[in-house]
Amino acid sequence: QGRRSDPRLARGLGYLGSCDGQGTFLVLGAVENPEDGSFNLAQVCVRAGGALCDGFLTPRCSRDELHERLSEISRCTGIEFVPIALADAAAIACAAFARARRQDEVSDDARAALQLLERVGASPEEPGPPALASVPTEPTLEPLRGLLSRPPYEQSWFFDRGDLEGNGVSLPEAGERLDDWVAAAVPRLAQAAVHERLAAMARHMARWHRLGGEPRAAALCASAALEVEAVGAQSSLLRVMLERSVVPAEQEVRADAGHDPVLLRQHLKRVFFAEVADPRGRDLARLDFTEAAFRSLEEACLSIPSERRPREEHRAAAAFAIGRAFADFLLTGAEAPIEQVIDPIERALHEICHLDRAECRRAVERVLPALGAFIDSHCARCPVACLDRSEARLAEEFFAAAHPAEDQKGR
Repeated sequence: QGRRSDPRLARGLGYLGSCDGQGTFLVLGAVENPEDGSFNLAQVCVRAGGALCDGFLTPRCSRDELHERLSEISRCTGIEFVPIALADAAAIACAAFARARRQDEVSDDARAALQLLERVGASPEEPGPPALASVPTEPTLEPLRGLLSRPPYEQSWFFDRGDLEGNGVSLPEAGERLDDWVAAAVPRLAQAAVHERLAAMARHMARWHRLGGEPRAAALCASAALEVEAVGAQSSLLRVMLERSVVPAEQEVRADAGHDPVLLRQHLKRVFFAEVADPRGRDLARLDFTEAAFRSLEEACLSIPSERRPREEHRAAAAFAIGRAFADFLLTGAEAPIEQVIDPIERALHEICHLDRAECRRAVERVLPALGAFIDSHCARCPVACLDRSEARLAEEFFAAAHPAEDQKGR
């Protein structure tokens, strides 16, 4: 961050993403390569009001590829972008890096993105929300309901199942009035972490709307942030978020039930097993348990509030570490104590997902039985028996679309 800016790298484009309902946003810096007009694209994910989550660097993007990337992100996530100065994008990313609890935990990919942005020369300060004197709008229920019903809020600005369950809130019973459910839920969401997250989200959106030329929306968000900081659980923003949580939470349950196992398995192979050219039984076992670990870890993390919940790419990386450790534990064939596999699972959850000790323990209590159940439900009826054939060449089974037991079941 202390490097002098390089004038050859100072030209480019910056983009600031809207905040999602879990309290994270994207900042992109596209640095122009003067020799051919292409861009090196630094994409950084930041927690609103907090530290950098992750990032990566994509070299040599054309302008069309850059616009396609922005469109794809918006289409898949509902995030929208406003253009900002490249120096402002660098300032936001570098400030988030400075707030990291331990900078040595930042991934190599994110560090590469930051190193590029550091070289363009950051603005002296991050662009902030509107000044208090320009705030004309009270954060009452109706204006906030209208704001959160429009893009980019509509897809994610609600408390998801993990937020609710993590704070002891169940979905309404059949016939229960929404007002009664909200009134009962409000006291359970009195934790400071919830309010800090909501206030940070609103402050970020005040900045986002201001930079996007929407002063009234910016003022409403700035007022909402102040009210959350002042009255916490009694704020209008928290109430509207609760109102919007009922239908999305029910939809989320249905979406979980319809998750495509074929797409998940292909994704895990592409990301974590790309270098496996001659797969053996050991590789197939690791893939199987990575898939099982990912599903169980996804469920286990729903009880963690959004402000601490690991992102999907971190859950996938932890699932790979867990699946590999569990498969190798079984393939030893020895009567080893279960602690030999619990330790690497807890280490993966702590180092990759940054869970604390209690969260790691609760996750292990969900993940380990699920892996055992996978042995009963899949391994017991699988015709391949990869756990007994660790060195057998199993390319056809490994590269198949589905688990061999699922394929057998469908015949």
